[in-house]
Amino acid sequence: MSADSPGTQPPIGTTTATIRALSAGLAPSERRVADVCAERPREVAWWSAADLAAAASTSTATVVRACQNLGFSGFQHLRMLLLRDLGAESSTAAEAASPPGSVGVLRTIVTEVGSDLAGGLAPLSEASFDDAVRVLTNARRILVVANGGSSTAATAFAVRFLLSGRAAEAPTDTVVQP
Repeated sequence: MSADSPGTQPPIGTTTATIRALSAGLAPSERRVADVCAERPREVAWWSAADLAAAASTSTATVVRACQNLGFSGFQHLRMLLLRDLGAESSTAAEAASPPGSVGVLRTIVTEVGSDLAGGLAPLSEASFDDAVRVLTNARRILVVANGGSSTAATAFAVRFLLSGRAAEAPTDTVVQP
């Protein structure tokens, strides 16, 4: 979902992951709305815009604006998607009840991570991604820059390029980074 395609629907079960993925670009008051939605989706699905505004310490206008800036057509669209996800969750929960013990915990974690990963694609613009692929394909050399927790992913990205015969580097020392 991107700002240029309002009303787009994320895949079933990924609405909260989509909200998390897109919330970083919101204004602080809108971010509070997104945080409440991501942390309390079961409640928000049944609330009014005024209820959400009260929980986020903001106005109903900010709730609507936050929903639109997240790519939904409005608050009712967000509610509909949250309800859809809750329905899908309850129908699959009966089918895939995890066994007790460590294997059950592992299955639950993998399911949640899978849902978050699918929702992480929501802000992706296909045209921009195609442009990036074109630029990387034609590049003689690739420099991958990251810091903090992203450094490991950047290194893995550079290694994949190296393994495919492309010149790439991902310096991890901030002094070495350009």
